[in-house]
Amino acid sequence: MNEYTQGLIGTLGLVIPVIFSLLYWLGGRYNGRLIRRWVAPIFFTISVIAYSLLVGGFHWLYLLSIPAYKGITHIGYGGDTTAKKFFRRLLWSVLYSACAFTFVMWSGAWILFIVQTVISILTSILFGILNPFKSAPKEEGIICFSSSFLIPYMV
Repeated sequence: MNEYTQGLIGTLGLVIPVIFSLLYWLGGRYNGRLIRRWVAPIFFTISVIAYSLLVGGFHWLYLLSIPAYKGITHIGYGGDTTAKKFFRRLLWSVLYSACAFTFVMWSGAWILFIVQTVISILTSILFGILNPFKSAPKEEGIICFSSSFLIPYMV
């Protein structure tokens, strides 16, 4: 496989989380339950599984990721107090990272899994509570992307 093909395939791995983040963000604005809870997670998992076929790393148990990511989109992460936001965002990011376990337990990409987990927890808590963007839509998209951008590379 030449460098151009490798580069295109590698870039495709980043496009998947970008589209997922867009759908996740849209789901918080328009018909949220349908887009955020159904379209976004199904798009993401099917796309990562397709990517695994493309790179030759498919395992049939990757299909377990579909209900895992579908389930995580039902968990709220907001709160009335800073403490409640902190614990709910911590829970959300840990469970979100656990969804990636459905890929990494078969691929062995543990370093990527650890890095993705740390980034997910940090961005969810810091950006979610402090929100340096001063905008919920920006914060949601960044948190979603930063919690998923390494997952296609785990297959």
